[in-house]
Amino acid sequence: MKVHIPRKLSSNERKTLMLEANRQCVEFEKAHEAELVCRSLWILYSVFGWGEKRLTRFYEAYHREIAELVKHYELDPADDCWLCMKKLHDAGFTFEEDEDDS
Repeated sequence: MKVHIPRKLSSNERKTLMLEANRQCVEFEKAHEAELVCRSLWILYSVFGWGEKRLTRFYEAYHREIAELVKHYELDPADDCWLCMKKLHDAGFTFEEDEDDS
């Protein structure tokens, strides 16, 4: 019986693999960003009663602030969520995801 032992990836291959994975994550995030923002807008509208003017200001500020954060910290756009969570944590906000939503 022959055993197939997979070869280890070289550092160059690992780096290429990580770059491709990051590229795909950014692509996925961009494809679904509108959906995520719309969810936020819906909650602000339905739960907090925000009107069109306030929702529009939030939408514009969202895109402006994310662009400024990414530029200021010279980050890859994929890191914007991490940076926002870190800044919220530093301001004293902590968020824990529910393990069971039922």
